[in-house]
Amino acid sequence: MASTKRATVEAEGAQPARALGRLGLFGLTPSWAQLWDAIERADGEVTPEIEAEMQGLISATMDSTDRACGAVYAMEAEASELKSEIARLAKRMAQRAAAADRIRDLIGRCLDAAEMKSIKGLRFTVTRIAGRPSVAVTDASLVPADFMVQAAPSVDKRAIGEVLKSGKSVPGAEIRIGDPGLLIR
Repeated sequence: MASTKRATVEAEGAQPARALGRLGLFGLTPSWAQLWDAIERADGEVTPEIEAEMQGLISATMDSTDRACGAVYAMEAEASELKSEIARLAKRMAQRAAAADRIRDLIGRCLDAAEMKSIKGLRFTVTRIAGRPSVAVTDASLVPADFMVQAAPSVDKRAIGEVLKSGKSVPGAEIRIGDPGLLIR
């Protein structure tokens, strides 16, 4: 089916949009596919030009709105998949770094056991070097106040919200109604 749409787009003289194949599932026209591509080229930012084009497409028909909701669903699903992939890659990165540290430690212990300061291989030379000086705080309660850093105070919005909802006022705070959202079912 995507090849039929692609042929239609090419016959109309337009360049086939990269997203058309993915969005064909939602019955999106080439205009929507090109809009999807424009959003991807803008690194996910909906520029004023993209927003104007989107408003024109949405107002065209109710069918377009249904298709737009399908695109929202697809983008949110892809974002969720990317979040999962980021977590998987972060775990893999931590595993690789830990494995590298273990191998580095093993090489050092082997050098120490052989009572060698350095060993040269075909590609690498390993040399035992002295440790670098660093500050170790043994008892933070004994450190003079001049060396203590204060954390920036933070506002407890939940507590302020409870007070404001009870009808009392809190200087410097108010309840604001957020921007209206969309519920897509």
